[in-house]
Parts: sequence; structure tokens; C-alpha cells
Amino acid sequence: MSFKVTIFVLFLIFSLNFAKFHLRVKKIECFGSNKTVVNYNCYTKAYNRRSPVFNIELVFKRKTENLKLSTTHHHRIDDKNSYRQILHIENIEICKIIKGSETSAFLKQTVDWMKSVLKDYDHLCKTLGQIKFLNSSVPDSEFLKWFPSGQYLSGFKYFDEIDSDVINLNFSFVMNK
Repeated sequence: MSFKVTIFVLFLIFSLNFAKFHLRVKKIECFGSNKTVVNYNCYTKAYNRRSPVFNIELVFKRKTENLKLSTTHHHRIDDKNSYRQILHIENIEICKIIKGSETSAFLKQTVDWMKSVLKDYDHLCKTLGQIKFLNSSVPDSEFLKWFPSGQYLSGFKYFDEIDSDVINLNFSFVMNK
């Protein structure tokens, strides 16, 4: 585990309390190389004033195998739109996580959230055709405790042996306790 991740985890341990968490997605973007995903559409919409929902629709033209993920999260540190990196994980093997062989609490809780949003999440290991996350939100869950209050930019880059740029998802969100 890198020094930055260790410091971040220690910060979370000391800063967390038992308050309710609320995450509001402000913006979502997606893009890729078009080698694997031929159609993508990502957007937010207002469900109610406090809780916008996000939608991700992807159409895969080839079957992905051994899909991997790299993710980076940045936390806003001042009023001048300055952000600092708080978490960076590379080469996450998605199928191993889905099958339960991952030991990271953060990744396990992320999968639990995915299960609640995408009913047949396990087919993400070998994806072909359409995937939809419609009217999704991040409910009060253990997953949210990893993010102290504030504004964030988070990026998720999916890739495999054939395509180094399957799909990129970028989120801007606000976390409140």
C-alpha cells in the first residue's frame, strides 16, 4: 500500500463518525476509443431537488475478457478549484472483485453498491451488448464512509489486453454528512 493511501486511510479512521452520508452526483462524463464501446451516453438528471440521479448506457461491440480498472479520486482543497489526489488504484481485476477474491474493504463495498444498482452485475466479467445504469444514485451505504465531506472529482478507466481505453467515466460529486 502506498504512503498516500495509508495516510488517507488513517485520516478516514480518525475522521469518521456515525452520521448519515449523502452523495450528490453533479456531473458525469464518459468517453472511450470506440474499439470496444460503439455507443455511450452518460448524464445526470434531477430526480428531486436534493438527489439527482445519473445514467450510464453503454453498447459493447466485442466481448471483453479480463477487464481491468484504474481509478483516481481527487478532493477539493480550497475555493480556487484546486484538488489533491487522495486515492489512486491501478490494474484492478474486475472479475476477481466480482467473484469475491478481493480483500480491500473499499473495493468490496464498491461491489456491494454495484450489486444494488445493476441486477446482473456478474456479467461485467465478459461483457457484450448493452449495459445500463439507469436512474442510479448512491444510497446511504458503507461505501460512502470512505469520502469525508467536500467536493470530489473521480475517474474510472476501464481497459483490457486488446483496448487500452475501453471506457472512461468521470464524476464530479459532493459528499455531505
